Amino acid sequence: MPPKPKVQPAEPRPAGFISRFAAWLVDQLVLVVAFAVLGMFVQLVVTFSGRNIPALSSDKLAALFGTASFAFMASAIYMALFWYLFGSTLGQLLFGLRVVRSDGSRFLSLPQVVVRVLGFYLSMAVFFLGFLWILIDSGRRGWHDKLARTKVVYTFDAPAVDEMPDLLPVMSRMRRSQPAKKG
Repeated sequence: MPPKPKVQPAEPRPAGFISRFAAWLVDQLVLVVAFAVLGMFVQLVVTFSGRNIPALSSDKLAALFGTASFAFMASAIYMALFWYLFGSTLGQLLFGLRVVRSDGSRFLSLPQVVVRVLGFYLSMAVFFLGFLWILIDSGRRGWHDKLARTKVVYTFDAPAVDEMPDLLPVMSRMRRSQPAKKG
């Protein structure tokens, strides 16, 4: 009996813009909730200690800059830790997405993670063009993906866009088959 040929696993499909954006929104929600819980905890500790927190700065702009810097660093650490340890943030896990190396291997190196995080903010800083690049790139890779030599793929067998049914004719037929409402 001749040996059975080995079946090569299909390469995972690159994740699209909408699913990546939805995962990013979930990640932002996770961070907002974490900041809110942390803020409430600090407020409780201060309240029960009987002390008031003196204003860090009377300058509102400086306080805003400090808060934004903290949020930026916390977000960067969140993404870096999850990409390095799991290959996905919580939002990406929810939508079945994974960040892999360009060659398809699973685990990112620490330098790749750092470049990807920095590239992520660069993609955002230039009027979000680095993210919009995903829409026109054949491999659905943004600037941060290209800089870090990574790609985002589905962890499940996603149908190809050309395999999806064209919904316009289907909806047109549905509309014609329904009786018109009078009134």
